[in-house]
Amino acid sequence: MTSLSRQLEALSTAASLQLGVEAQHPSLLFDRKEAAGLDRETVHKIGCTGFEQLLKLDSVFSQDEKLFDENSMEVQRLLLSPDEASDLNMGIERFLVRLSPYLQHFAAQQALEWLIYKYHIHSYNAEFLIVNFLPFHESNIYGRLLGVLNFKFAKSKEWCFMTEYAKKRLHIPFSTLLKNALSGTHVLLSQVISHLERCVELVGDSYVEGKCPILFAFLAKLLLETLNPKNPIDDSLLSKIIPVIANGIRSKIRSLRYASLMVICQLSLSAKLTEKTLSSILKLLIMKLRTETMTESISTIIVLTQQQKVESFSVKATIKMLRRDDLSSIISTISLLGKKSDLTNFYSALWSTLLEINKDSEGSGHEKELTTLLVGTLNEVSGEQASILISLLLNHLSEGAKIPQGIVEEVHPLVARFSDQFETIREEWKVKDAKALSTLISLCNLDALLMVEGTSKKKEEGGESGEKMEVEVPERIIYPNTLKLARKAESKMAEEGRKEKLDGDAVKKCLKWIEKKKWEKLSWALDEMSGERKYVEGKLEEDLEDLLVELMRVAVERPKGLAVDRCRDVMSMITIRPDVALEVLTRQEGEGSAAKKKRNAVVSSGPSISKYFANETDEIWNRRLILGLQVLCLTPKLDPSPKLLPILFSFIASSTSDESTENGDIIHSILQSTVALLLRLLNNPGSYRILPSDLRMEVVVSTMRTTLSHHLLRDSLRLLTAAVKIAPSSVVSHVLSIFTFMGSGLLKKDNELTLTIMEDTLNALFHAVVTEGRKEEINSRLVSVCKILAVSINDIPAHRRARASQSISRAVGPSLIPIVLETFVEGFCAKWQKATGDAAKSFSRGEQEAYEEMACELVSSFPPVDQLAILLDLIVYIIRLGGDTLKKSDTQSPLDRSIFDRSIHSLPRLRHYRFLILGVIVRVLCRKNMIDELASMDDSSLSRLLLPLSHRLLSSSVDLDDFSSNESAKAEQMEGEAAQHAIRYWMALASRSELVADKLRHMLPGSVAGQLIISILRDPKTDAKLREKALQLANVKLMSDGGFSKDGEENDRCLNELAATMNAWIAPARVPEKIVLCQNAAFSLKLIAKNLRPTSDSTVLATTMEACTNTLKEWSTLDESLVGNTLLLAGELIRCHNMRSTLMSAPPLMEISCAILAEILATRKAEDREKCTPASPASSLSSQTAATPSNRRARIRQQSLCGKRLGGDTMLICALTCTQRLLDDLGRFVSSSLSTLLPLLARLAPRFGLVGGKELEAVEKGKDGKGSIEFRLQLIRKSLLSLDLRLVLSHAMNAAKELRGEQKCLSWILSLLSSSFPLADRLWLSKQSETLLESLFRPLLEIRSTDRRIEMLESMVSCESEVTECLNAFAGMLSETELRPLMASLVEWAGEGLENEASLPARLRLVSIFHMANGFYSCFNTLSLVYFGRLFEMAAKTLQVLNYTKAVSPLYSLKKNEVDPREVHFLILQILLFIQNCAKQTRFFSSDRWKLAVTPLIDELENSKVEGHETRCLSLADTLYPALECHSDTLGDTLQAIMVKVREGKAKLRYRCLLVLERLGGRIGEGLAPHLPLLMPYLSELMEDENRAVEEQTERVVRVLQKKFGEDISEGFM
Repeated sequence: MTSLSRQLEALSTAASLQLGVEAQHPSLLFDRKEAAGLDRETVHKIGCTGFEQLLKLDSVFSQDEKLFDENSMEVQRLLLSPDEASDLNMGIERFLVRLSPYLQHFAAQQALEWLIYKYHIHSYNAEFLIVNFLPFHESNIYGRLLGVLNFKFAKSKEWCFMTEYAKKRLHIPFSTLLKNALSGTHVLLSQVISHLERCVELVGDSYVEGKCPILFAFLAKLLLETLNPKNPIDDSLLSKIIPVIANGIRSKIRSLRYASLMVICQLSLSAKLTEKTLSSILKLLIMKLRTETMTESISTIIVLTQQQKVESFSVKATIKMLRRDDLSSIISTISLLGKKSDLTNFYSALWSTLLEINKDSEGSGHEKELTTLLVGTLNEVSGEQASILISLLLNHLSEGAKIPQGIVEEVHPLVARFSDQFETIREEWKVKDAKALSTLISLCNLDALLMVEGTSKKKEEGGESGEKMEVEVPERIIYPNTLKLARKAESKMAEEGRKEKLDGDAVKKCLKWIEKKKWEKLSWALDEMSGERKYVEGKLEEDLEDLLVELMRVAVERPKGLAVDRCRDVMSMITIRPDVALEVLTRQEGEGSAAKKKRNAVVSSGPSISKYFANETDEIWNRRLILGLQVLCLTPKLDPSPKLLPILFSFIASSTSDESTENGDIIHSILQSTVALLLRLLNNPGSYRILPSDLRMEVVVSTMRTTLSHHLLRDSLRLLTAAVKIAPSSVVSHVLSIFTFMGSGLLKKDNELTLTIMEDTLNALFHAVVTEGRKEEINSRLVSVCKILAVSINDIPAHRRARASQSISRAVGPSLIPIVLETFVEGFCAKWQKATGDAAKSFSRGEQEAYEEMACELVSSFPPVDQLAILLDLIVYIIRLGGDTLKKSDTQSPLDRSIFDRSIHSLPRLRHYRFLILGVIVRVLCRKNMIDELASMDDSSLSRLLLPLSHRLLSSSVDLDDFSSNESAKAEQMEGEAAQHAIRYWMALASRSELVADKLRHMLPGSVAGQLIISILRDPKTDAKLREKALQLANVKLMSDGGFSKDGEENDRCLNELAATMNAWIAPARVPEKIVLCQNAAFSLKLIAKNLRPTSDSTVLATTMEACTNTLKEWSTLDESLVGNTLLLAGELIRCHNMRSTLMSAPPLMEISCAILAEILATRKAEDREKCTPASPASSLSSQTAATPSNRRARIRQQSLCGKRLGGDTMLICALTCTQRLLDDLGRFVSSSLSTLLPLLARLAPRFGLVGGKELEAVEKGKDGKGSIEFRLQLIRKSLLSLDLRLVLSHAMNAAKELRGEQKCLSWILSLLSSSFPLADRLWLSKQSETLLESLFRPLLEIRSTDRRIEMLESMVSCESEVTECLNAFAGMLSETELRPLMASLVEWAGEGLENEASLPARLRLVSIFHMANGFYSCFNTLSLVYFGRLFEMAAKTLQVLNYTKAVSPLYSLKKNEVDPREVHFLILQILLFIQNCAKQTRFFSSDRWKLAVTPLIDELENSKVEGHETRCLSLADTLYPALECHSDTLGDTLQAIMVKVREGKAKLRYRCLLVLERLGGRIGEGLAPHLPLLMPYLSELMEDENRAVEEQTERVVRVLQKKFGEDISEGFM
């Protein structure tokens, strides 16, 4: 950056930006164009509207009303004093802080619009705005706000990372902020923290606490993510964060304290803190305990002790805590937290600190509080914690300290509770310090808790004399309870060892012992029989059933000494018949009822259940039912029956409503056992075939909705899964009803557990649907299930749909998912109707969105390759579904008919169905996760996975495109109103189909696409449309990715193969198909040439170049677009590859390009002539019939270049592009064609507004919005300028001669030369002066003599100006000695026109030379005067001979019409301007030259015969003024000469003299004072002139004099 740039940068402040010439219109709500049209009142009204809404939201904004009142409209922030500006700035910042919570409210944005417009906060307060609204960084409004700010983001160290987001007005992702926060300086953290402090300073902590929670949330999130264990944490970061933590803990703002505590916890998890840092944090936490955050603070201390190594707390801080009045609250908080978390480390540090305080401050007054706190923590201690405390007490005693009495009293019960731990400690301390151990035992009276079996005497050092002392230490402690239990267990084991073994018929023995009520023996027998089937095998069925009934009776009665579990275990080993099972599960009523049912009862030889359980109570019945269900669940074999299943379902139905009653445990047991039994029967039905009518799944669903048991819920879902094989439709409908209505039980919690259970259920359900049976059966079953599911999709809550979809996808698999999707969409279309009202449309859109979202989730559950395969199946289905009408021969397959029966659905539903499926495909293809997953794979994996799918993918896109195109064509052939609807529909579908096809093609990675494209193009049987799509895919890959592989060699190989294939298509073609093929191949080859490395093998491209040249030789008979594409290809080959073939082809290519440009130019001229001279109908008809391929190039078809039409100028653009490439890279090899090319370019440029250098500069700067042709002409001009002038000059001079009569074309050539001269070699250029003078400048300056048409006068003036500019550019390259002969030659050449016998062309040279001289002076100023000596003499003489009043023989004869009077007028004006320029230089304009010129100048007042005299008089005054200023001593004489003319001439002469006097008086001013006596007599006479115009002009002169001299001079007029 230059020093000037740095100074301007420093001056570019917010204040200086308001001083710009053009007003800026930044706006938050409007775009730039709309904002420019807003006035102050409108913006103020917008701001006030927003402010009024803010007042309704929060009355605190009333304090900021001054910013929006009427007086604010007059405030100019730039003009305020420093104090006023400071107050205003503080008020604005205060308002912005209050506004920050409401940024996303539209009212806040309206208020900001006024502040931006009036107070320029986007400049003055830019950085404050950035950080103030930073918590909203992920909102769109924040992105717009950044775009409005006048802030140098790129120059800011703190905010430079926002530069691109501000330019594009984008929101900032949190990851970007986190990355900046983790940078070396951590500036972002400092900015946010400083802003928080500033907010508190501006609005107070109460407002920040109550209204700015998002600020604290943002700060906490930023700090927590910064301290993530994945991120590096260094000392620099900690030095920033720890002060924030400290300030937050000390702060009165509760939210800030919460944030600080969260950060401390995260910090403890992420880093190992030093002892100093850790102790400082703990000390601060303890000392700054506040009542409202006590629980959180203590929890944070606990986390620190758990994650860091903390041996003790700060003594000072702990003493301060002991002095608190709310010590009891601290104790209760610790106790409460102890129930939820492990406080071992916390207690260890706390107890160590308390004992340290006790040791250091005995008798200091803290003993009571210390004891209270320590004792308060002992209520819920564990064994490990008790061990720690006892060890600490022993250490305390070993150090000679005393234990407070309150603590001593608590040790006794503590040791009683944790005797094992105390035993371990005792063994340790018996060696470590037996004295301390003995002291503790005696002090705390622990002798009563233990029995001493023996003691040992251990010598210890002690006493002041240093003698050994003996201490009795118990060797073994035996606790009484433990001894008693051990003896009881030994006695029981001995008794069991003496029992006899079970021999003989165990069943009969059990029946016998039951009858005799020998429960101990029965219990022993049941224990022996449990799990041993040998005791029941081979026994009579009647005996086993008798044992079953008897054991059930005994188990229900529950006699003392008999375990029910043993009864159940033995009963479960017995095989139970269905009728017996039915009787077990039937409640036995009274005898009367039993008699009525006797006919239906099963006759049993042994004891029956009805005998023992007649008139059983509810309690007995519940016991028996639970036991019976459990036994039936465990029995080795049980077949279902038509009566058994209904009874079980009736149990579920009757128990569901009673589960929450006081007998809930019993009901729950019944439900649990019943569901388990049903699950067993459905999974193992045996010989019985379970029918759908046997199932009552609605009662199971009701149970699931109300139960609170996880186990019952999971078993119920398993039951539904087992039933899906029997009644899939019924089960699916019930499962969906669960998803829709969760009920009041466990499912209502809607947590991860319940959703997981339901996912598993759906997974198992659909897995059962698709795993058994033939393919046709599976498809049919799946369609029926999905149709039921589709009915309830919209009723399933949105957050459950995704999980349900994923479960279905996992179960069904990718091969069958298309059927599921097609059926789902059909379910929506079956009930779809076209909405009319807004509410109906909104509802319909929401319902459709639910179906589409679930369909997308079904697809997105699979890997990307499987997703693509699914989408291709859907495309095939759409095509298979057919158009709006089907031929009679076309019929739907059974599967397609079951999914969507066209005979049932109407045409609108069919169209909507087709459109929705395409919409699902588009949504899946647009999902970011699939793109990301594909992008994450490496090339080899992608190639392996996608190559088998690639051909099908491309062919499907072609088929879909053909399908939509064919149907669109059919719709266009229809008539009536139905045709309009059909056309609109198929246009929309075609657009969506094209989008799908493009996205599918673009999914292919480069390596796969390359192999696919080459295989398709090499196959001669490939369809033309497929070939065209393959070429389009190749073009896209080449334009976006630069090839087909990241490996350079592999990419070159693939590109060479592709180019070799397409080279055969570059040939002169006249058949439409081959023309299209050639065009497309040329375009693709151009992209290959651009991306193929120059170092690669160029033999293939050499063949391409040869084919291009051969094709273009026949350009006049070929299609226009074919020629254009070939020209572009040749140009690209020239630009990118320097080969021998390109050098050889360059001259013929340039000739061809020139020929094309010449024909285009001729065609344009012919069109212009036709526009000027309209032809008769007969002639136009004949001209149309006369056009034949022999005399006009055939234009067959205009093929798109990669999908873009270039219009009628295609050929011209392509020819110019090829020409530019040739000049850029091979200019010196084609310089021989410049004589032909330059006139063509010069004639083309004016047609597109490129006349001279100024227009070209505008195009270069992009100000005029020029198109492609103008842009190419500009590039060609640059290419010509880059060539050596030695190659161009002769051709340019020849072109200038050729274009002498075409002013605009000549201007282009001269501008080219003007720009070329400064780039040429000066020495060589100086040697060309004579050549340029004779061949260029003189001939062009004689242009006036070549064309004497009056209408060409203005064109001649412009041409002379262009020649002058070219001459000036050339002169600027010469030295004075080199330029002087050139200028002298020109002056001498022009001076020939003043000779007596000079011809008219010679005399006309004077016009050109003086015009040229003034242009030369404008360029070089004083440097030009050294060449004007002779020319000044010619000026005076020429002025004399141009005075048609004075001259005897004027220079030009006006009567003979030699020249136009306007031309004479122009020459006089140029001479006057020339003399005026000379008079400005005092040294040059000597008194002799003034004397030479003064008389012709004064005489010009009388030269009224030449038109424009009045204008010349004004110019004469402008010429006289610098001359008189240079020679002021001649002012009086000059005025006298002018005033004398007043008395001699006519009224017209008097008027003109007064005009000159008025103009001179206005400029000379006070210099006229000495000459007023001279002027007054003349003016007095003229005041009474008979001509009114003269009199009025005199008055104007007098007024000028009065104004200049400031006094009344009218008295001098007589």
